[in-house]
Amino acid sequence: MTWGNWFRLFGRKREPYVSPFWSGALGPRQPQQGEDVHYVESVECFGDLSEDLFQVMVDNESHVVVYGAMGTGKTTLMRSCLRKVPPGYSALVFDVGGGYEGFTDYHALYPINPVELVPHALHSVVDEVLKIAGVSEALSSPMIYNAIRCMTWLTGSPSPFGPPQSFDVRRFSRDFTGLFRLCGALVEEGVVASDDANSIKALLRRLFDMHHWAINSPETHPLIKKFLSGGLRGKSIGIDLRPFRFDIQRWFYIITLLKAIELSDLTNVIIVIDEAHLFMQSPVSTLNSLFRMGRNRRIYFALISQAPQHFPPDVWSTAKIFIEFPIPFISFMDVLRRRPTYKYALGEEDVPGIRTKAELEEHWRDIHTAMAIIKPTTPKMKECLGAGMTMMPVKVDVNIQPKPNAITLRKCAEKYGVPLELIWEGGFGWGEGVRAVWECIGSQ
Repeated sequence: MTWGNWFRLFGRKREPYVSPFWSGALGPRQPQQGEDVHYVESVECFGDLSEDLFQVMVDNESHVVVYGAMGTGKTTLMRSCLRKVPPGYSALVFDVGGGYEGFTDYHALYPINPVELVPHALHSVVDEVLKIAGVSEALSSPMIYNAIRCMTWLTGSPSPFGPPQSFDVRRFSRDFTGLFRLCGALVEEGVVASDDANSIKALLRRLFDMHHWAINSPETHPLIKKFLSGGLRGKSIGIDLRPFRFDIQRWFYIITLLKAIELSDLTNVIIVIDEAHLFMQSPVSTLNSLFRMGRNRRIYFALISQAPQHFPPDVWSTAKIFIEFPIPFISFMDVLRRRPTYKYALGEEDVPGIRTKAELEEHWRDIHTAMAIIKPTTPKMKECLGAGMTMMPVKVDVNIQPKPNAITLRKCAEKYGVPLELIWEGGFGWGEGVRAVWECIGSQ
């Protein structure tokens, strides 16, 4: 192949950028003997991949990347997969739009206490959230120093720099609200020097937007504690993120829980994250760390995105299972050239394609259909699929029904006559019957 044709195959002759997946993950290469890309309709070692995907992830010790345009069936596929949580595993779903209500065994916005869950890493969580939000100089060194100092005083952790003798930290609750009030008191009561006071003020401005009843809770919901201790084997829990008004609150909750998982001894869990590329912008992000090291603890991710080109290159070289729903175009230039993404697969003019079939694949010819791409790397999966790369169509069942015995906030609120909107707005801190709802959403 000439260099000109090589660059044309990767789209670089006419387009300066092609995502790492399209240009690299399935890039053209001559297969070695016994190692090729082969197509199958189905296999005998597992059933419908739309139901058995989680088990295949476990058997192949792999994360899965699910990508495609809006409305192609990504969420519906995950709903179907949640019908079969592998034995000995738990599933956690971060539900941004409410699409998983009734499809997980438990579904609600479960309050957490970040000071309790990640006391020594809270400053790094705040810094990571602010960077996702695009805040310039998220946390300066003085802010980080004062955040650590305040957290140390609040939790009573051993520290070489204790609080001033005249400053009683016992009056502040050990939660996010208590941290906020402690920082404010240090400034208002003139306990710290002016430089530190200015730094703490800047820190408070950044913490303010993260306030929400699900984050300010004095206690972490018992179901979350049970999940983190490995007590929900065979079950799935959906975190309903709709009550959050701002993205920054939602991101704070997600990263706090991911950080708690990272710092815990939890094993055997499958985590579903929509728009996952948002949490992988930094090589040292919490999600990136868990993604790289999770396999050692049997923690696997289903990363979902409408914009796979925004994933870091490591995703495509680390994951071994991909579920591809149609993406019409990669770039605006491809729209102008009328060059759909399937042409990267089939080829055009004198440039050969990289797929095994010389026709449009099923997910381009039908709706609610995906193409699975699996690279087996365990003896069990090699025996199942053979060597090389396997491609097989996945038909999504759009008529899947919710679990009849699912425990949801909506059901519990109706059971005790509490308006759902009351809890969405104010949480579980007030209102007749809300404590019963709190207990109901975590009942066994």
